[in-house]
Amino acid sequence: MELSTFIGAFEDYLENNAAKDLSVLPPDIQLLLESPLSLNYVVTMGCTSPYDDESDEFELLLQWLEYSAGHFYLLKRSDPELFHQFNEIVSAVLIALLEDDKIHPDCAYQVVRVLKSHQVSVPEEVMSWLQEIYMDNANHTGTNVIDTPEDLISHIHASGIRNGEDFVLLMMSELAMLPAGGITQLLSIVSELHWYLDAAVILLAHQDENVRVEVQDFLQQLPDSEWSKLSNIKYLSLLRYHADVSLKADLERWQRLTLRAQKHDENDTEVVEVQASMPDGQDTVVLMLLLKRDTEYSVWSGMLRLDLGVVDGMYRPDADMEEWLQLKSMAAEDVDSMAVSLDYPAKVFPWLLAVGQKAGTWLDIETLMLLARVPLSWGQPQPVRLLDVIKEFEAVPSEREINQVRSCSAMILNHPITQTWFEIDLPAGCKTVRDVINKVYLADRTYLAKRLVLSGLLCRYQLKSDLLADDEKLFMLCAYDLLVNDLKRKKLPLLEQLAERSLSAMDEKAVFLATNKLSMQPGHGYVLKIELNGVSPAVWRRFTVSNKCSLLDLHTAVQVVMGWDDTHLFEFQKGRTRYSPDFNGNVDGDIDNDDEGFDGLAAIPLGSLLKKPSDSIHYIYDFGDNWHHTITLERINKRDCLTPIVTAGKNMCPPEDCGGVPGYQELLKAYKLKKEDDLEQLEWFGWDEEGFDPKVFDKKAVNQRLQHVFAD
Repeated sequence: MELSTFIGAFEDYLENNAAKDLSVLPPDIQLLLESPLSLNYVVTMGCTSPYDDESDEFELLLQWLEYSAGHFYLLKRSDPELFHQFNEIVSAVLIALLEDDKIHPDCAYQVVRVLKSHQVSVPEEVMSWLQEIYMDNANHTGTNVIDTPEDLISHIHASGIRNGEDFVLLMMSELAMLPAGGITQLLSIVSELHWYLDAAVILLAHQDENVRVEVQDFLQQLPDSEWSKLSNIKYLSLLRYHADVSLKADLERWQRLTLRAQKHDENDTEVVEVQASMPDGQDTVVLMLLLKRDTEYSVWSGMLRLDLGVVDGMYRPDADMEEWLQLKSMAAEDVDSMAVSLDYPAKVFPWLLAVGQKAGTWLDIETLMLLARVPLSWGQPQPVRLLDVIKEFEAVPSEREINQVRSCSAMILNHPITQTWFEIDLPAGCKTVRDVINKVYLADRTYLAKRLVLSGLLCRYQLKSDLLADDEKLFMLCAYDLLVNDLKRKKLPLLEQLAERSLSAMDEKAVFLATNKLSMQPGHGYVLKIELNGVSPAVWRRFTVSNKCSLLDLHTAVQVVMGWDDTHLFEFQKGRTRYSPDFNGNVDGDIDNDDEGFDGLAAIPLGSLLKKPSDSIHYIYDFGDNWHHTITLERINKRDCLTPIVTAGKNMCPPEDCGGVPGYQELLKAYKLKKEDDLEQLEWFGWDEEGFDPKVFDKKAVNQRLQHVFAD
């Protein structure tokens, strides 16, 4: 994809969503931004933005950047080498923009701030350039945090900052932008405030290494007596589990100094409510907590990932019930979250924190703030042995019980959230269901077992009884079966359906990528041959369309060239995937030929499915008569064909509602024999008229009709 196309996608997004909620990115935009290459484009757009840095358009562009950089950060954990390769590309883009004098300083500042908050490296020359601009010009509001000490303290009081948490939440995205010595200067200025030590300790969990190092140096210089000012010793206890190894010795000493000052935990924060979702196809659980301290509420929401631990935490210390109810409503709509007891986070937090430690995922500041308010045991990493968790809730099953569970295992997939339980990126050589089962689900038995156990725990701890209430045993015993038994030759309904979904998802991803690639290339003419299957004599047409012709337009062309009346349902099939008028990525949806349902087909170009001569696609029309057609790509012309044109064909199309292939063959026989008993049937279909011949195909009339239909 070229930059111009990416810019076009953003402008279309603004135009098409003008009257909608832009705080939630649509699925097609999310998929676009999940590609590592997209980060280069968003960075370029942001740094050279034609929009004012305080405009709504630029805020939305930063939203795209946040999403893209967030997924880019996850790549750092899953594939560090690839992360660094793409990071070098981003760095090269920034340097090139700087050298060409194309960077808008105010916009670039915000872009770089987002990048650094997601641990994307930024070239030192770019950082120095930004810091020089803003340290020399104190009039740029919102960027230069180091003014006079008096101005900074006044700004803190005016902003309503009451404690170290408020200060860190306000400032943490700016801190990585400060030059060397800036953190020390900032902390020295706020040291007259009673909460400054809490803020400094919290910043030991900052994502930026330079910030952490400078904060550590600052704390090392403090007199021992200052540690009596730390209001929550839990921060030190938690950091001993989650901080960099270089901090461990200092943390132990600071903890002793704080305890000597008789600073004890005051666990007066109540966890009022917990919401959690089922793990999705990326093994992600959305977890939300409502907390109350005295009369004030706070909210934490974040993602728990089975491969990375706790990621993307968001903490709001000054929330209210209205905000919580809105968050719950959105989560229930997006991920089918449900209310669970406190036992759920108490069980899964230590497990996922241990996963994060192993994966090298740094505990984010906002999750640290949460863990400092809840029981300390929640924040103590504890690796989980899956069989132990299963046996804690379920007795060791008999062979008969396992066989029963295995036979009904696919019932798990009835829950909406499990619709995402498929794999988009399959190992090489996965072409069949058995391939996927062997190379994915049986190659690493814990892969799916973790998801099943986590789901079983959610069923166990949910507060309301619903469709999942009785599924705890099913989840747990499916995981047990997967971990313990030899399943290589067993029929596994759950794994078979997951494999089917995975193969279809892989096909859909290939179509999406091919569609993007096709949009960048000039159009070509596709010479197609369509044959009506199962009839004799053969009914076929040869016609030419554009490779950028949508499936919806191809359907219209097929109706005309074949001679159908377009009065019945239809669908296309390519491999395992069905493309019907309701197509939106869910190949199992019910077919409904309404106007809104055509949008999916209108977005899929023919060239994304047929790429080389001999490729074919199937077209089914009228699910009563069940007419099956095969459309084959015969030749690719360099010249595009914007209006379909027929070049050859044989025999007339069967009449509508004649009973499918058997009825049509009987009709041909009746036409040939013309017995008295058949005359009524021939008259009904108009086959008794003078001069009628089912072998006639009027190419000229069809092309006139195509010209008329596609005139607009």
